[in-house]
Amino acid sequence: MVQRSQLLLLLVFIIFSAIAAETESQDYVALLSLKNIWQNTPPSWVGPDPCGKGWEGIGCTNSRVTSIMLSTIGLTGPLSGDFELLSELQTLYVFYVHFASVI
Repeated sequence: MVQRSQLLLLLVFIIFSAIAAETESQDYVALLSLKNIWQNTPPSWVGPDPCGKGWEGIGCTNSRVTSIMLSTIGLTGPLSGDFELLSELQTLYVFYVHFASVI
């Protein structure tokens, strides 16, 4: 009986961890918008969870995007209006990046 309780507790922990790892939906929408209009985004920018799957240059705290640090990758494109959805963004470091006119 104890093993069954421990197994159930482990299962609940795994499910909670998986749910907690998901990126906040508004942050994902903003990053997806940027990914779709930028050229030369990192190849690791795939999948639906930038915080859980480790998108290169994206830093998260509590499933919220808190930093974007991209440099020397030849990134080009405009900053979309969806950028403002990243309400927890604290650091934006884009050294040697060319942005077109803002939309």
